[in-house]
Amino acid sequence: MVTPAARREAVAHLEQRYEMALMEGGDHLEWLHFKLAYEVRSSCADAFNPFVVDDYHRIDTCQVFKRGDE
Repeated sequence: MVTPAARREAVAHLEQRYEMALMEGGDHLEWLHFKLAYEVRSSCADAFNPFVVDDYHRIDTCQVFKRGDE
């Protein structure tokens, strides 16, 4: 089940990717924008970035953005 918080996070992530593309003078999103935006928002290593690894389905991206008190 996708929670409202997860939806908001996904939308924010897409907005950040699009902004990165525009700042670079692009008119469309590239794979690298997704990789870098996730890296910036999560501060995780490439091994935990679903836009880098082949077995992306093993990564629980909801866990990456959980606060420490949850």
